[in-house]
Amino acid sequence: MPLESTVSFEASLGDLKGSMWALVVHAPAVDFTAAVLEENQLNDPPEAGKIFLAAPITATLLSAPIEPVATGFLLGLEFVGSASGQIFEQSFQNRCGVTPAAFDTSQEISTGQSISGVLCLSVSAEDAQDGVLLVVDRTEIGRVYLKAS
Repeated sequence: MPLESTVSFEASLGDLKGSMWALVVHAPAVDFTAAVLEENQLNDPPEAGKIFLAAPITATLLSAPIEPVATGFLLGLEFVGSASGQIFEQSFQNRCGVTPAAFDTSQEISTGQSISGVLCLSVSAEDAQDGVLLVVDRTEIGRVYLKAS
């Protein structure tokens, strides 16, 4: 499995089916726990043994059969832990809460436009220490892995 920090792929789910994307991880994922807890007093801390891990990313829509495209969670972005192999997907259980500079999955964009921000998920501290991969789960070729730390 080749690891890149930039990848292009064709999405395979819902309104994104047949759309072409470029995804860039701009910097290694870092412990974002303090930043998340400082951002909003209502944010809960991560579960015991976990941290909030964040990586700055940009997703650019290269082409789409229908525009504008509402991304939602349809890109299927996940972290995979190097130590455990566990998948930390975008879900209520793994969410960080209100996150500074969050990757906004509610935007609608057209060809040539991008969404940038921090993808933040709750992961085990052990996996965060050993490194994680950013995964795009919903592509025409299956999972695509990018270096995230």
